[in-house]
Amino acid sequence: MKKLYVYAATATLGMLAVACGTTQKATDVQALNGEWNIVSVDGKTLALTEDMNIPTIKFNTEDGTISGNLSCNRMVGSFDVKAQPGTIDLSGIGATKMLCPDMSVEDNILRAFGQVKGYELSPDSAMLLVDANKNVVVTLERMRAPELNGEYKVVAVGDTIIGATDETETEPVVLTVNPAEGRFSCSTDCNTLMGNYSATDAGITFSDIAMTRMACPQAPVQDALMKYLPAVKTASTLTNGNIGLYDVNGQLMIILDK
Repeated sequence: MKKLYVYAATATLGMLAVACGTTQKATDVQALNGEWNIVSVDGKTLALTEDMNIPTIKFNTEDGTISGNLSCNRMVGSFDVKAQPGTIDLSGIGATKMLCPDMSVEDNILRAFGQVKGYELSPDSAMLLVDANKNVVVTLERMRAPELNGEYKVVAVGDTIIGATDETETEPVVLTVNPAEGRFSCSTDCNTLMGNYSATDAGITFSDIAMTRMACPQAPVQDALMKYLPAVKTASTLTNGNIGLYDVNGQLMIILDK
């Protein structure tokens, strides 16, 4: 799937100045649980191109599994949830073997993960992954989805850029989200979609999707939305101000313009 926009998370200046040794109490493993954006490696903010996904990592403290996205390839691994609080070994993380246009970002992430021996939660809630000498090698920020409420123009769905070809030349495709009622609707190049919408700490969900019943010879936008909307789990603000909707693996599904 084509990635369409650059995402660059910005670490707060405070987190980069935190010395790991100042933590008074070891961080409990439960603080790792959930999904995080990989913000920086060796103190340098990741520089991503438009062909890259947002690098993310997910820790599951119930079964000790690790998953995520390195910017192109996906990662898998495990960790010891019963290890001493504040200690973790990420040297066993593996990745898929897709050939990507630029491997430097994920190579640097994997190299840094191989050095990780501990973790600490900074005062500004960043998660700092440290080496055996307590040097910060990877900085993580908790994934926080922007609130969806109101009308959004759909810019792209999967590989389909709205209005980019004769097949997708159409009236604006508009997604309307009503979180108070837990509902959404979306115009397409043919039928109107509608269904349930929910936003919780676990992510966002578009479910029970139905549509009107107009017969259309071709409806690539409608078909793409029916495929990708149910897969959406998280959202993030892109650097150009648009909103990206992602699947559970951090892969960009849909782009919205407010």
